[in-house]
Amino acid sequence: MALDPVEPNEIAQVLDHQRRWASRQGMELTFDGDGLSEASAALFTGRLHPKTRIELGEGAGNELNRLHRLRSSTCLAVNVFEPWRDDPAVVASVLNGHLEAKSLEFEAKQPTGLAGTAPHLDVLIRGVGPTLGVECKFLELYSPATNAFRPSYFETADLWAQLPKCRELAWRIANGDETFEWLAAAQLLKHALGLSRNQESFRLLLVWYQIDGPTAEAILGEIERFTAEVDDIGFEAITYQDLVSSLKGSPEPAPGYFAYLADRYGLD
Repeated sequence: MALDPVEPNEIAQVLDHQRRWASRQGMELTFDGDGLSEASAALFTGRLHPKTRIELGEGAGNELNRLHRLRSSTCLAVNVFEPWRDDPAVVASVLNGHLEAKSLEFEAKQPTGLAGTAPHLDVLIRGVGPTLGVECKFLELYSPATNAFRPSYFETADLWAQLPKCRELAWRIANGDETFEWLAAAQLLKHALGLSRNQESFRLLLVWYQIDGPTAEAILGEIERFTAEVDDIGFEAITYQDLVSSLKGSPEPAPGYFAYLADRYGLD
C-alpha cells in the first residue's frame, strides 16, 4: 500500500530551521518566505567558483536562478561539494574509497544517444578508477516521484547493452509492473545509461537528505529494493548526514565549513 504524502510539517521543519538560521545571520527573506533576498547569501562562500557558475548556467534546470530558494537541492549540493572542488580526493574517498580524484564538476551532461535533453548529473567526479556520478536529493524526495520512460528507450536493441538488469527494471517501470512511490528510479536509470555510454567505468551514487519519520523509512526501503535490482552497476546511496559525518574525519576544506552545514541544514 502506498503511504500518504509526507506531512507538511516534516518539510516545514527543515524550512523553518533555515529561516531561523537566516534570522540569526541578519539575512532578509523573499516576500513568500521561501528564499533569501540575496542569492549570494545562500552560498557558504558567498560566491560561486567561476567554473561552477558556467556549469550551472549551461545546465537544463535554470539552477542559477533558484540557488536562493531555501528548498534548492542544487544549493545544498553546491554548499556541500563545491568547497572540495579544487581538491576532491577527500570527498571522493568518502563516497568510493579507492578513486584517485582529479576533478569535480556540476550539472555534467551524459548523453544517452537519444533525442531530447541529456541526463544531467548533479556532481561528476573523475580520476583514476571508475568515474563517480552523483545524484543529489533534498526536499523534493519527500513528494511523490514521477517515473516514466519514452518508448525510444526500448526501441534500440543495443542501447542498454552494458546494463541488462537496468533495462529490465526500466521496462517494468515503463509498463507499471514495478513502482516507486518516492524514489526517482527512472531518473537514476537514465543517469546509469548516460554514464555507461560516456565513461569507461563508473559508479552511480545517490546522496539524499534524511528527515526522520515514516516517509524516510519508505524511501530507504525503495533504495534497498532499487539497489538489489541493479546489481550490474555499482550503485550506492548515502545520506547527507552520513556523508558530512564521514567528512569530519578530515580537515575542513575552508574555515567554518562544518559549522555552516550544521547551523543551516542541521548536518551535525
